[in-house]
Amino acid sequence: MDNLLKMKYLTLSKTMLVFALFIFTSCMSTQPTFDRVEYRYQDASVPPKYHRSYTIDIDATAKTIKADVDVYNKPLANATHTLSEADLKKLTDLASKIEAPTTKTTKGATGTKTFIIRLHNAGKPTHELIWDSMNTVNADTEAFVTFVKSLVPNLDELRQTEYKPE
Repeated sequence: MDNLLKMKYLTLSKTMLVFALFIFTSCMSTQPTFDRVEYRYQDASVPPKYHRSYTIDIDATAKTIKADVDVYNKPLANATHTLSEADLKKLTDLASKIEAPTTKTTKGATGTKTFIIRLHNAGKPTHELIWDSMNTVNADTEAFVTFVKSLVPNLDELRQTEYKPE
C-alpha cells in the first residue's frame, strides 16, 4: 500500500509541476523586442485627389521617425523627426501591450481602410498585426497607434498636401 501511495504522490507532484510551468510561461510576455516600428495606414479606394495613405517608420537605433505620405504608392510628402529617449521608452511600453500578431480583415469588403503594425528586429519582422476599418483592435493597440501618429506632429499637414497628377 505504501508504494501505491508514493506513486500517486509522485504522479500528483509531476502534474502540479507541469501545471505550474505552464502557468509561469503563459504569464510571461511574448512581445518581441524591436529596433524598428512600422505603422501603415492604407486609405480606401477613392479617386487620387482624395486618397492619402502613409507610413510612419520609427528607427529605435538611429532615433529617427520618418513619415511618408503617398497617393496609390506615388510619393507625395515626407518628414523626418527625432525620437527622444522618453518617447522610445513610452513606445516600448505601449508596444508590449498591443494585440498578438493576426490578420483581421473582412473578406469581399470594398472601400475599407487597412492598418498595419509591424515590429522589426535585426531587419526581420517579428510582429505583424493587420486589420481593416470593418474590424477593431483593443484599447491598448489603439493607444499605441495614437502615440505613433503623435510622433509626427505635422502628419495632418502632410496628408493635406495637394495631389498633382502627372
